[in-house]
Amino acid sequence: MAVTRTAFLSRTRSEISARWHAPTPALPIDIFRVLVGLLSAAYFLRLFLDAADISGPDGLIDHELTSQIFWYTRFGFFRPGMSTAEFQAIFACASLASLALAAGWRSKLMAAFMFVVAVSAYRWNFLVIYVDDGIMHLAIFWMLLLPIGRTLVLGEWLRDRNAAVDRWSGAMVPGGPVRAFLVSLTLVYVVAGMWKWTSPMWRSGTALYAVLQTPIAWTPELWKPSHFPFISAADYMTLILEPLFPLMFILRTNHKLKWALLPAMIGFHVGIIATMKVPFANVACLAAIAIIFRNEIMLIVQRKRQVAVYATTTRASGFCAVGSVAFVTVLTLAMMGEAAVPAWRGSNRADERVTARTRSTAHAGFLGTQHNPFYVPLYAIGIAQSYRLFDWIDDRNFGVRYDITMSSPASGPRHIDPESVFPSSIRGVLLQTYIHDVTWGSIPRDRADELKMALYSRFADRYCKGYPGTAEIAVSSAVSRVSLATAERFPAPTPLMSFRCAERRAQVTFARLGHDRVFATAATGADWRLIPVNGR
Repeated sequence: MAVTRTAFLSRTRSEISARWHAPTPALPIDIFRVLVGLLSAAYFLRLFLDAADISGPDGLIDHELTSQIFWYTRFGFFRPGMSTAEFQAIFACASLASLALAAGWRSKLMAAFMFVVAVSAYRWNFLVIYVDDGIMHLAIFWMLLLPIGRTLVLGEWLRDRNAAVDRWSGAMVPGGPVRAFLVSLTLVYVVAGMWKWTSPMWRSGTALYAVLQTPIAWTPELWKPSHFPFISAADYMTLILEPLFPLMFILRTNHKLKWALLPAMIGFHVGIIATMKVPFANVACLAAIAIIFRNEIMLIVQRKRQVAVYATTTRASGFCAVGSVAFVTVLTLAMMGEAAVPAWRGSNRADERVTARTRSTAHAGFLGTQHNPFYVPLYAIGIAQSYRLFDWIDDRNFGVRYDITMSSPASGPRHIDPESVFPSSIRGVLLQTYIHDVTWGSIPRDRADELKMALYSRFADRYCKGYPGTAEIAVSSAVSRVSLATAERFPAPTPLMSFRCAERRAQVTFARLGHDRVFATAATGADWRLIPVNGR
């Protein structure tokens, strides 16, 4: 009996292994490679264009301060003292490497370089990391694990187009890493989709309306209560459809439900791209359709080219085969571990009077005592992932309006465009959340005021570089939670900061650090002191 049981288990393991590693068509995998390469080129170009505001030494982030607060962000190739031009040169090289990846030239080497740059960039700019960064560096990481570069190589196509296409139409690659990739993609949809069911706002049909009112939307001022019925219907469709998308990964080729879910998936991501400032993550998910429908694609190619699709096989690389399984195993454990981290970002509502002290105890910082321990090995290899997307809407939905006036001896007060002080890009918006106490991360209570003052000073410097002079700038803000009842009702603006421009540098004269405790007066971000509210 023991021998029979052992033989049965051995035969079962062999069958599972054979099915897992069964060859799969190479062409769709390389279609995904080309799309990731082109998308990565645009992503690194965006980092290039944002370098002056975000990555550079004179931008909006005090990187030396953030490296002290978040010690684990020091493990990267970017270092204090690097100039904006150096960052731009690195991002430009990464963009060129992305094009080389798309062309199929030294694909693995290009992907390795791109991954190092992407990881270094998100660690360097850790204050403003968001879903585009997370999905993009994950997509690049999969370029190291997937069997890419067997087809769609530009050099082969230029040498002999017909022969290359015939060979590509029949090329096969090991299927294990491809199936591991689909497990990873399954986690994205299942975790994000199911976690929305824990949100009272998502269940009530109001979450999507609130999301569209926040500054991370392209046009928060566009959506009115009259649009609510349509938006609420989309809210409920998201709750139902998002967890169902992984069914496409396991349904048989040309299954009717698989094709029915495809336009829903496309509409889901296109809708996000059209309304939210998170285009790269959603385009990357759309690019994965090439792998999801790989068999359907090959049936079309087979009919058109009249070649045997299943012509050759290739042995699996040990690194790709073992590494992909190990990675999705740890990733799965990390996502399961999220269930053991209640209130993972803590309570920090925009309408609550939360001080830096209560905020620091409410949050669980990365690698902190309350955080998911499975993130440690992921972070060690450069992966920063959490698929609890938009589950923050109950506690962190907020709207902000600025009233900025400029006064000078030559003219009276006049209003100026808030964009001149506070950029409306998503990274600019994320930086603003820290001064409004609507944060997504943990800031130690003894460094919270220091971080705020650095941000105030650098926002002011940004204005003074573009508009040098001696004018006095006064900034007031109104921050409100967003709901159907409050969407068009903001509180009266209250003073946020004031500064004057001396040449191309700012001198901050007033800044609000808390709702009810202190204000600050300062000469620069590094030379400031606290005074009581009634002492100004």
